[in-house]
Amino acid sequence: MKEPENPEDELVVTFEARFLRDCRTLLKSVGLPDAQEFVERNPHPRLWRLLAGAALERLQLEVADHAFSRCYDYPGLELIKRLHSLKGQKLKQAEVAAYFGRFEEVEQIYLAMDRRDLALKLRTKLGDWFRVLQLLSTTAGNADDALKEQANNGIGDYYAERKKWSNSVKYYMEAHNMEQLAECYIMLEDDEKLSELASSLPEQHKLLLELGQVFLSVGMCQEAIDAFLRNNQPKLAINACVELNKWKQAVELAQFHIVHEVQPLLSKYVAHLLENGQQLEAVELYHIAHCYLEAAQLLFQLADKEAKMRRKPLRVKKLYVLAALEVESYHEIKRSQKKDKTEAASALVGLLEEDATAGGLMVDSPWRGAEAYHFYLLSQKQFYSGQPEAATATGHNSKLIVMKLYQVVEVVSTEKPIEVKGHLD
Repeated sequence: MKEPENPEDELVVTFEARFLRDCRTLLKSVGLPDAQEFVERNPHPRLWRLLAGAALERLQLEVADHAFSRCYDYPGLELIKRLHSLKGQKLKQAEVAAYFGRFEEVEQIYLAMDRRDLALKLRTKLGDWFRVLQLLSTTAGNADDALKEQANNGIGDYYAERKKWSNSVKYYMEAHNMEQLAECYIMLEDDEKLSELASSLPEQHKLLLELGQVFLSVGMCQEAIDAFLRNNQPKLAINACVELNKWKQAVELAQFHIVHEVQPLLSKYVAHLLENGQQLEAVELYHIAHCYLEAAQLLFQLADKEAKMRRKPLRVKKLYVLAALEVESYHEIKRSQKKDKTEAASALVGLLEEDATAGGLMVDSPWRGAEAYHFYLLSQKQFYSGQPEAATATGHNSKLIVMKLYQVVEVVSTEKPIEVKGHLD
């Protein structure tokens, strides 16, 4: 023997005691009364249990009751009471067979009696959901839908406990168990099926919130938003957009659902864009949010920066034009708001608001920068087309800085083409 401390089962032989062997022999060959007399002379709990079992098989309930009481077997005594309450030998035989664990025999007895309901009850109590489903499938007429759903859930749990998620999906779908079905899809990492499941759920379903968190954890922004909104949780949808850096969508949701939270969220998004050097994207965001003065301020800053760096003047002009258009949009909104007020009061309020928010040049004269660069570009075009006098006159009308004006004048006076920084190209 290689491992004497851990012997194999086939190497172990069990020998019964002499009294136990003699009692078995008496029960088989002589009968129950002689075996009972033998146990009375040689009392032992094991012998009494053996006698009680034999009496149950023969439905000798008085002998079995006496034997169970002598070995202090309370469950056996409860069984005797239950057998007394049953009517019919077949039912008693089935109960005795169930007591000894012979469930196949019990089921056959029930089916032979045409008591399929008892067979279903037995298999349900045992948790044998596969057999329950088989019995339901062979039942004539309409099967119990609740029991069928319970059986499908049981089989789904059986496969889920063994990590066989693909097998569980089929039975959870039959049972309409959306929570467990979602768990299977999560374990299978089947995002497409999980999205389809979320779409099929009704509004305000408790599972939508959990699915939204799952979608958020894997970066599925749109699916997370849909799940949160269908669960009437717009704040969670906005937070999901922020967490996944979908700022534009977050602002749109905030505008549609929670107006008072637009401005803080907008400020965070603009700061995020400016940190990444995305000034034009920030301008677009302000324009979408109808924050025209803020958009104009960014455009003026960007145009001034481009002008100081002597970049393409046509681009600078376009930036000034866009800034001026944003200011005009701001004025248009103010005019529409003043319609319901008196003329005097509305004019005073409008002036105060403009002075407080924008201050001077940006609101009062938004076209100055665009006008200046327009004349500057026109003078350049006239000069290079052979019209130096017209270029000089146009240059004097420009509101650009003096150095740029002097460049035009110098070129006209010398009549020699020199390189001018900030050409049309």
